[in-house]
Amino acid sequence: MIEPQDVGYLLPEILVLVTALGLLLWAAITRSSNHWTSIFLAVTGNISAFALLFLRTPPSNTAVQIFSDQLVVDGYSTFFRALFLIIASLTIVLGAQRFNSAPITEFAVLIEFSLLGMMLLVGSIDWATAFIAIETMAIPVYVLAGITRFRRDSLEAAMKYFALGAFASAVLVYGIAWTYGLTGTTNLLTTAEVLTTRGNEPWVLFALALILVALGFKVAAVPFHAWTPDAYQGAPTPAAAFISVGPKVAAMALLARVVTVAFEPLAANASFTLAVIA
Repeated sequence: MIEPQDVGYLLPEILVLVTALGLLLWAAITRSSNHWTSIFLAVTGNISAFALLFLRTPPSNTAVQIFSDQLVVDGYSTFFRALFLIIASLTIVLGAQRFNSAPITEFAVLIEFSLLGMMLLVGSIDWATAFIAIETMAIPVYVLAGITRFRRDSLEAAMKYFALGAFASAVLVYGIAWTYGLTGTTNLLTTAEVLTTRGNEPWVLFALALILVALGFKVAAVPFHAWTPDAYQGAPTPAAAFISVGPKVAAMALLARVVTVAFEPLAANASFTLAVIA
């Protein structure tokens, strides 16, 4: 059941969404060529979201589950949400010079939508919510890689990034489907409870392997990193800076939560696999 106070914990994400939509409306209505206005609006929205983040936090060392146990607000998610707001703001400022004569508003809007996905992802404790957050984060990033449409290498980078990202998402969905079929739940906490009695079954290990492979692609971990040079080289510098940091940190934060929460009964196997990848 969704409680009214749940909305208060998501005010930073709501403000990020409002900022992105506001930038789109402002650009459509004014058609202004002053790119500094877009930068100011985007950064101001992020700073306000940063302030709201710490005005509405649960007590120390506690976790609050919100929206029918779809999301959790705790110190772990709050730290990463604050970090993502900083990363997004710095990226938008960095893009001020690079996109002096290009669509800086579109660049800022894409950053904001990807930021929204990242902030929701680190608080997800439900497979369905996590997947939606991943795609909300990833789809704008594909466009960012090819935002300089007049450059052939930029378009090539976007297509390669999109193709491999779609493949990773498909593998992730397959792993989630196996996990749901084995446990009968999409909640990470309930998944851990079920796996305490079924953790040694081979199909559980198969589901874990699928999820690790998919998130390995998302974080560009060895041996799933071969696609990164083409994507980073073809993308504009500010976009490459954001792509190489923000989404990777968000996916790694989800991976850590999945291993330590959902697959906690298999922590020994998962930890060994992560150690090999690292």
